[in-house]
Amino acid sequence: MTVSVGPATLVAMHLAQGLALLTQDGRIQWVNDNFRHMTNLVAPEVVAQNFFGVLKAAGADQDELLKTEALVKQGSSVTTELSVILNSQQVIWWALEITPLMNNDDPMEQFVAALRDVTAKKKEELALVKLTEDLYRQTRDLQQFTYIVSHNLRGPVANALGLSNLLTRLKKEDAGFDPMLTQVRSSIFQLDTIIKDVNLILSIRDNQDTVEKEPVRLAEVCQQVISSLQESLQNCGGTVQVSIPKDYTLPAKKAYLYSIVYNLLSNAIKYRSKERPLHVNIQCQPGTKGETVFTFSDNGSGMDLNKVREDVFTLYKRFHRNIEGRGIGLFLVKTHVESLGGTIEIDSTLEVGTTFTMYLG
Repeated sequence: MTVSVGPATLVAMHLAQGLALLTQDGRIQWVNDNFRHMTNLVAPEVVAQNFFGVLKAAGADQDELLKTEALVKQGSSVTTELSVILNSQQVIWWALEITPLMNNDDPMEQFVAALRDVTAKKKEELALVKLTEDLYRQTRDLQQFTYIVSHNLRGPVANALGLSNLLTRLKKEDAGFDPMLTQVRSSIFQLDTIIKDVNLILSIRDNQDTVEKEPVRLAEVCQQVISSLQESLQNCGGTVQVSIPKDYTLPAKKAYLYSIVYNLLSNAIKYRSKERPLHVNIQCQPGTKGETVFTFSDNGSGMDLNKVREDVFTLYKRFHRNIEGRGIGLFLVKTHVESLGGTIEIDSTLEVGTTFTMYLG
């Protein structure tokens, strides 16, 4: 089919958005100058090509293209947004609208596709989403610290004050003086520990937006953690399998990655099952969006997520009352992951084990 160049076509040729005329099977019949500019193709290379193949070659998201193409083949109008990766790094966004041209003979004979660059608008939306998430996280942290002040700090402070008052009524020679002094010291030590925890958490939060990343070999970090916990692993007969290439690197802060692996492995040792020897599997692989998918699995005692899912990463929450712990490890893991710009998920089953999946990079 030949497209005549009339006044309407001349106007369309110079519109700010990219326009394309498609056949029923998605082949390009005609495009305007801006479409060629957006897709970095010249006229002879565009005509007769598959429209969706051209967008894919330009860097548009393949999954979204497949969904859109399926809808177009059904004769549907489609409006969507596509993320486009340029030069393997820069990401821009296109708004794509495809509309069938109706006529009496065949309502699906042709389609008009309009392509607009909406990168600025999308960045504003993403910035607003990030701001909302930051506000939510800050509100959550404020609630956590309020809980610490009202519960965790009040207890040791009240104990220390009460015992101090009692000590003033005793003489050093009295039988109860030394045991009471020991209790005072214990309360003060507990108070100091909590204050250190809060300072650590605040320090991580304050530096969250200024974390300087460097290429870090993940397998090397894992081996360092295993070496530091080797005695505990030997004592419980535990084994750790690391399925990560030695030269695999990701942009991160090494101290944060060490803390993540250390807390997860020490928890796996602490909360291992009594029914079988501990086995831990650590592995990673590239994700579909260029991130690193880092998984840490154990065959330990596990958790009932139907009961505790909302509290798993909450500060000072513990789920194994018969095992000593402070309830800060998983909170630090999540905090470090988020400080590196990542996310973390958990899957756990009682007496089967637990898997943590982290998306980093």
